[in-house]
Amino acid sequence: MLFIGIAGVILFVAQALIQIMMLMFLTDSVEYGEWKFGRRNDSVTFSLQPFINKMGGAASSGITGVVVILSGMSTAQSAADMTAEGIVILKSAMMVFPLICIVVGFIVYSKYYILDEEMYNRIVEELHARK
Repeated sequence: MLFIGIAGVILFVAQALIQIMMLMFLTDSVEYGEWKFGRRNDSVTFSLQPFINKMGGAASSGITGVVVILSGMSTAQSAADMTAEGIVILKSAMMVFPLICIVVGFIVYSKYYILDEEMYNRIVEELHARK
Protein backbone atom coordinates (compact mmCIF):
# COMPACT_ATOMS: atom_id res chain seq x y z
CA MET A 1 0.00 0.00 0.00
CA LEU A 2 2.90 2.34 0.74
CA PHE A 3 4.27 1.64 -2.75
CA ILE A 4 1.00 2.81 -4.32
CA GLY A 5 1.12 6.02 -2.28
CA ILE A 6 4.71 6.71 -3.31
CA ALA A 7 3.87 5.96 -6.96
CA GLY A 8 0.94 8.39 -6.76
CA VAL A 9 3.12 11.16 -5.35
CA ILE A 10 5.74 10.62 -8.07
CA LEU A 11 3.04 10.65 -10.74
CA PHE A 12 1.49 13.90 -9.48
CA VAL A 13 4.88 15.61 -9.07
CA ALA A 14 5.77 14.62 -12.62
CA GLN A 15 2.41 15.94 -13.84
CA ALA A 16 3.08 19.29 -12.13
CA LEU A 17 6.47 19.52 -13.85
CA ILE A 18 4.85 18.77 -17.20
CA GLN A 19 2.31 21.54 -16.64
CA ILE A 20 5.05 24.04 -15.79
CA MET A 21 7.01 23.04 -18.89
CA MET A 22 3.92 23.45 -21.06
CA LEU A 23 3.40 26.97 -19.71
CA MET A 24 7.02 27.83 -20.44
CA PHE A 25 6.74 26.39 -23.97
CA LEU A 26 3.66 28.51 -24.53
CA THR A 27 5.30 31.75 -23.42
CA ASP A 28 8.41 31.03 -25.51
CA SER A 29 6.26 30.39 -28.56
CA VAL A 30 4.82 33.92 -28.34
CA GLU A 31 8.25 35.39 -29.06
CA TYR A 32 8.84 32.77 -31.74
CA GLY A 33 5.57 33.74 -33.45
CA GLU A 34 6.51 37.42 -33.40
CA TRP A 35 9.99 36.63 -34.76
CA LYS A 36 8.67 34.35 -37.52
CA PHE A 37 5.53 36.24 -38.60
CA GLY A 38 6.21 39.82 -37.50
CA ARG A 39 3.13 40.03 -35.26
CA ARG A 40 2.85 39.44 -31.55
CA ASN A 41 -0.23 37.29 -30.91
CA ASP A 42 0.03 36.56 -27.21
CA SER A 43 -3.68 37.13 -26.63
CA VAL A 44 -4.63 34.51 -29.22
CA THR A 45 -1.94 32.11 -28.04
CA PHE A 46 -2.94 32.35 -24.38
CA SER A 47 -6.68 32.29 -25.09
CA LEU A 48 -6.33 28.97 -26.91
CA GLN A 49 -4.69 27.32 -23.88
CA PRO A 50 -7.90 27.02 -21.81
CA PHE A 51 -9.67 25.55 -24.85
CA ILE A 52 -6.90 22.99 -25.28
CA ASN A 53 -7.09 22.15 -21.56
CA LYS A 54 -10.87 21.68 -21.80
CA MET A 55 -10.50 19.41 -24.83
CA GLY A 56 -7.85 17.40 -23.00
CA GLY A 57 -10.13 17.09 -19.97
CA ALA A 58 -13.02 15.96 -22.17
CA ALA A 59 -10.81 13.37 -23.86
CA SER A 60 -9.56 12.05 -20.51
CA SER A 61 -13.13 11.82 -19.20
CA GLY A 62 -14.12 9.88 -22.30
CA ILE A 63 -11.18 7.51 -21.90
CA THR A 64 -12.07 7.04 -18.23
CA GLY A 65 -15.64 6.15 -19.16
CA VAL A 66 -14.49 3.62 -21.75
CA VAL A 67 -12.09 2.02 -19.26
CA VAL A 68 -14.80 1.79 -16.60
CA ILE A 69 -17.08 0.01 -19.08
CA LEU A 70 -14.40 -2.27 -20.55
CA SER A 71 -13.07 -3.28 -17.13
CA GLY A 72 -16.52 -4.22 -15.89
CA MET A 73 -16.40 -1.72 -13.06
CA SER A 74 -19.69 -0.15 -14.13
CA THR A 75 -21.60 -3.40 -13.52
CA ALA A 76 -19.67 -4.62 -10.45
CA GLN A 77 -21.49 -4.21 -7.16
CA SER A 78 -18.26 -4.23 -5.13
CA ALA A 79 -14.52 -4.60 -5.63
CA ALA A 80 -14.88 -8.36 -5.13
CA ASP A 81 -17.08 -8.55 -8.24
CA MET A 82 -14.29 -7.31 -10.51
CA THR A 83 -12.77 -10.00 -12.72
CA ALA A 84 -9.03 -10.52 -12.95
CA GLU A 85 -9.15 -9.35 -16.57
CA GLY A 86 -11.05 -6.22 -15.54
CA ILE A 87 -8.48 -5.42 -12.86
CA VAL A 88 -5.66 -5.80 -15.41
CA ILE A 89 -7.50 -3.44 -17.79
CA LEU A 90 -8.01 -0.92 -15.01
CA LYS A 91 -4.40 -1.06 -13.78
CA SER A 92 -3.07 -0.82 -17.33
CA ALA A 93 -5.23 2.21 -18.01
CA MET A 94 -4.02 3.84 -14.81
CA MET A 95 -0.29 3.21 -15.15
CA VAL A 96 0.72 1.91 -18.59
CA PHE A 97 -1.44 4.09 -20.86
CA PRO A 98 -0.38 7.39 -19.21
CA LEU A 99 3.26 6.32 -19.37
CA ILE A 100 2.94 5.58 -23.08
CA CYS A 101 1.26 8.96 -23.67
CA ILE A 102 4.02 10.77 -21.77
CA VAL A 103 6.75 9.00 -23.74
CA VAL A 104 5.01 9.72 -27.07
CA GLY A 105 4.54 13.36 -26.03
CA PHE A 106 8.22 13.61 -25.12
CA ILE A 107 9.23 12.17 -28.49
CA VAL A 108 6.94 14.57 -30.38
CA TYR A 109 8.22 17.60 -28.46
CA SER A 110 11.83 16.50 -28.84
CA LYS A 111 11.40 16.17 -32.58
CA TYR A 112 9.18 19.15 -33.43
CA TYR A 113 9.65 21.77 -30.69
CA ILE A 114 12.74 23.56 -31.95
CA LEU A 115 13.07 26.31 -29.35
CA ASP A 116 16.02 25.73 -27.08
CA GLU A 117 17.74 28.28 -24.84
CA GLU A 118 20.24 29.32 -27.50
CA MET A 119 17.59 29.86 -30.17
CA TYR A 120 15.27 31.66 -27.75
CA ASN A 121 18.05 34.09 -26.77
CA ARG A 122 18.82 34.72 -30.46
CA ILE A 123 15.11 35.38 -31.15
CA VAL A 124 14.84 37.84 -28.26
CA GLU A 125 17.99 39.66 -29.40
CA GLU A 126 16.67 39.93 -32.97
CA LEU A 127 13.31 41.20 -31.72
CA HIS A 128 15.04 43.87 -29.62
CA ALA A 129 17.15 44.86 -32.65
CA ARG A 130 14.00 45.22 -34.80
CA LYS A 131 12.43 47.63 -32.33
